[in-house]
Amino acid sequence: MTANPPDLMTLKTHSPCLGICSTTYGDQVCRGCKRYCHEIADWLRYQPSQKDRVWQRLENTAAQIIGNYLLIVDAKKLQACLQQLSHRHIPQQSDYYHVLLLLHHLSSRISPNTKHQPFNITDYGLQWQISIPPLSFIELWRQIDHQLLTLTIALYDRQIERPMQITPT
Repeated sequence: MTANPPDLMTLKTHSPCLGICSTTYGDQVCRGCKRYCHEIADWLRYQPSQKDRVWQRLENTAAQIIGNYLLIVDAKKLQACLQQLSHRHIPQQSDYYHVLLLLHHLSSRISPNTKHQPFNITDYGLQWQISIPPLSFIELWRQIDHQLLTLTIALYDRQIERPMQITPT
């Protein structure tokens, strides 16, 4: 008997945690998964719709930053690579979020000797944006991770820390 595959909402109720939580050290935004500190603290109490909004923000910021560097030319090849690496991912997530998961996975497993060599992205169904010169894996990962964190902190600052004040007319 084959079980019915769970729907997208059920799958997305799993935590985006990558096991690198920096909110325990006082960060307002996790350096690993890029969730806000209150999202991590309240995750188990969130309704599926609340979790979906967090996932949507994570996927949108990944697409915004990664899309500046890479094009996805073969999404099936990308997913196959994640499966081959036995990396936990949700097939229905955005392809750019899959790229983020792949880069995170490789950052902890790629050998130190190859981190600084040119990164053959075609193996993963990717291609460089025309304006981006090929980077080593470590350069690519550092730039993307830094920009994701910077963007997420800016979003946190704008949306949570200092929400827009509406002045009465």
